[in-house]
Amino acid sequence: MAKNTPSTTTIYQLVFGLAFLFVSYGSVRSMMYGSATKAKQIGFLAVALAVVLWLDKLYWLVLPLCMMLNVKIPGIPFDSTELGCIALVGIHFIRACLHRDAYVSWNRKVLAAFPLFFWICMIWVMNPAGMNMLGGSSMGGRFYLKIVLSFFAMICLSSIRLGEKECKLLFRILILGSLLSVALTVFNPSLLNFGDTDPESMGTRYVLLAFSGLYYLLWSRYSLPEIVSSLKRLFILFLSSAALALSGKRSVSASIALYPLYRVLLTGRNAVSTILIGGIAFAALSLAVAMDGHFLSIPNSTKRTLAMIYPKYRGRGREGLHDTFRQEVHAYAKDIIRQHPFVGRRGFRMDSQTVYWMLSRQSGDQSGHAYAGSWHSAFYGYAADFGIPCLVFYLFFLWISLRQSFQYSRRIPLGTYSSASYLFYSFAVLQSAATMITSGHSSLTTQDAMIRFGMLLAIANGFDSEQSQRQYLAETSPMS
Repeated sequence: MAKNTPSTTTIYQLVFGLAFLFVSYGSVRSMMYGSATKAKQIGFLAVALAVVLWLDKLYWLVLPLCMMLNVKIPGIPFDSTELGCIALVGIHFIRACLHRDAYVSWNRKVLAAFPLFFWICMIWVMNPAGMNMLGGSSMGGRFYLKIVLSFFAMICLSSIRLGEKECKLLFRILILGSLLSVALTVFNPSLLNFGDTDPESMGTRYVLLAFSGLYYLLWSRYSLPEIVSSLKRLFILFLSSAALALSGKRSVSASIALYPLYRVLLTGRNAVSTILIGGIAFAALSLAVAMDGHFLSIPNSTKRTLAMIYPKYRGRGREGLHDTFRQEVHAYAKDIIRQHPFVGRRGFRMDSQTVYWMLSRQSGDQSGHAYAGSWHSAFYGYAADFGIPCLVFYLFFLWISLRQSFQYSRRIPLGTYSSASYLFYSFAVLQSAATMITSGHSSLTTQDAMIRFGMLLAIANGFDSEQSQRQYLAETSPMS
């Protein structure tokens, strides 16, 4: 290399320095011409760029933080997860070109996602859906964009290493993001209307799902005996469990009972104590249900969750176990699968058949579900949107993800941040598999599944690298 050739660090700083000057100039110019909204957007981009520059080799932290916050930035046509994927893929590409990191080769396990990805892309080409008309900000071609971004984010994540130090920072970032999400809920008390049975207000209770992050992180770090032995952890468990139950979102509320079992399955530890304490908790819940209407009053949103277990609350219309809208949407999905078993309705573009189905509904509650792809079932979602082959490809990818989760859960020592971070994403994989009959979306589920799989591979890469280093040091040690 020539003596006066600039280093990669200099090139890196020059590229982002010029970009920073560009957005700063745009912000000042927008403010001069009175465009406050545009100035705020450009200012946000400048701050985001500065944050990424400050993170340097820890740039990948942007994605998990964006996923935990899940906020919408006014005027910017991307949600936080999409912005996180764009930042991750863009910075990863630039750093790879400048040889800033000692990347490992991309993990061959990501090949399991290729059939699913290419089948969806093939359907998109066959029946294109744009981002504007019949697309919009959250449907149509936007659903394809989510899949594409998460696919490339997964590829990038599979080629980096997250060791114990990185996982310690990752876990703390996840805690920070969860606390910020909870704070956004707590400081909006007008949304916390638990007792209202008006169907239109049901969505307001979903803000309580912000507490799910705390619940998942708690189980990722501690076992049930460890949680019960600490008043602080027990309080967090009670608070987050109550919030999930009050939300009325049954697929998420099921995690209250499932997550302790997931930890037992993945780690092979504390099986007897978990079953014993779980039995005591179930007995206490049964007593509360028996006293409902006599000595206490359980909120309707909680009854909707309890209807999965207790027949007492079933058959109560929208608040019960069986929802009319869910039955109608599933029936329409079955009709599509019978007529087009190989390609479904050919993606997310709304056709004349979907329009007719929407207009022929007597109730307007279901009309948007087919258009938005909300089949309330991953099974129906993949088969109805893209055909039975796509469902098979997703099940194969899900199987590989589950195998990856179990493969390293017992290899990584418990009590480490690597184990806690790995269990956090593994729990999400198991939850998606356990609830895919009653929840899931062919785009949103794919987006989450690919990002989680990429994070699992990155943590596994870091663990394998550290294990190899320890083995090498042990073999080369004079004592050996």
